[in-house]
Amino acid sequence: MKKFRLFSYNPPAKGVEKEDERASVQTDFPGFFIMYGRKFWNISNVNLLMAVYILILSLGVWLLSPYPAAFYIYLAFCALLFGIFNAGTTYLMRGYVRGDPVYIFSDFKYALKHNFLQSIILGIIDIVIVVLLVFDIFFWSGMDMNYLSSLPLASPDEASAITEDVGEAQDEEIQAAVEGAVVSESTQEAEMQPEEKEHSFASGLFFYACIFLLIIYSLMRCYMYLILVTFKLSIPKILKNSFIFAFLGIKRNILAFLGIGLVCFINFYIFVYVPVIGLVLPLIITTATCSFIGAYAAYPVIKKYMITPYYKDEEVYDSYDERIFTDRG
Repeated sequence: MKKFRLFSYNPPAKGVEKEDERASVQTDFPGFFIMYGRKFWNISNVNLLMAVYILILSLGVWLLSPYPAAFYIYLAFCALLFGIFNAGTTYLMRGYVRGDPVYIFSDFKYALKHNFLQSIILGIIDIVIVVLLVFDIFFWSGMDMNYLSSLPLASPDEASAITEDVGEAQDEEIQAAVEGAVVSESTQEAEMQPEEKEHSFASGLFFYACIFLLIIYSLMRCYMYLILVTFKLSIPKILKNSFIFAFLGIKRNILAFLGIGLVCFINFYIFVYVPVIGLVLPLIITTATCSFIGAYAAYPVIKKYMITPYYKDEEVYDSYDERIFTDRG
């Protein structure tokens, strides 16, 4: 029986053809569990690579939070690394989904070498869009954004004191709410002016519109980095094609969205009851599992609409000097 070796990159044994594993690649729903079980240890190895970025970000935020200038400079540095790590790990996940032989360090390095600048740009765009959508959701939900922006950055030594103050404040608010007169929702609505009702309706409309846009963008993210590491396209075309595929592969995308949500919920549920395990899981398997789910759902759609049409007739394809798409491996 072959022993498991962490970060084992030995090439396939002689006599094993590269197409053997590709022939057994699954693309349907039951096939996901077969592929995931077959590649579980490989996926966990990739997660350890992702954990490097998570630890860099977490430790830097924790240590530099008392120093605002250094804190924001460090966040900018991590924002540059965000797209790089996403592109590299997506390249590895694509290999597992396709049934390619994957060598983590060398393939990760190859992905960065060929997508370095674009991965940085795409990563920054990715962060900006997510932050704006989340900010808009909080804003249109009626949350006091001035209160959030006025919160000071706490040092690790002040964390316990702040927690105690928050607990005391919550107790006082609960007691005041019980002792005070509470106005019912029906009374508040009756006292609202027409302009206030229109504003309330508009706020609710924008709130749900932002949630819808965040869901659509979450579906797009499954394709963005896959297209980046597979084709030589400009950033606008990557975003455009990702938006189109969010609807063309809607069934697979919804299943991936629900699957990623389920994995995150399980991790959060474990964190509530066993915090130590809940914190460790993203460093071991959770993060890479979500990435694998997205790649498994998205790559067959990309292959169907962008790869297969240009490789059906290899003779015709090879006759063109200028190819529309260039497969990056």
